[in-house]
Amino acid sequence: MDCIEESVEIYGRRYTMIHLKLENFIVVVFSEGDPKLGTIAIATDIGLSSVILGGRSVMLAKSMASHLAYKFKIPVLLSVNISGDVSDLQVFDAFLKLLDRVSMR
Repeated sequence: MDCIEESVEIYGRRYTMIHLKLENFIVVVFSEGDPKLGTIAIATDIGLSSVILGGRSVMLAKSMASHLAYKFKIPVLLSVNISGDVSDLQVFDAFLKLLDRVSMR
């Protein structure tokens, strides 16, 4: 089991990712500022995804979970908690930067 916490600052906002990799599953908590739960999505490496809880960042959470599941070839449970005044594109950029840092470990 690997648990990694990384942060990055983009456009004056700090984004944090907690990445927990189990043998057969990945759990990711991605948030603006300190880690907190938000919209929760689950995805598999065969393209299935669903939102379990939340509503504000549904498409973002599903796309991020799907991206991770495809990349790592195992199911992913992902939570996204961001403020409403930031664009999904900026958030996805921060997510990819943090994912690169995690992947290099």
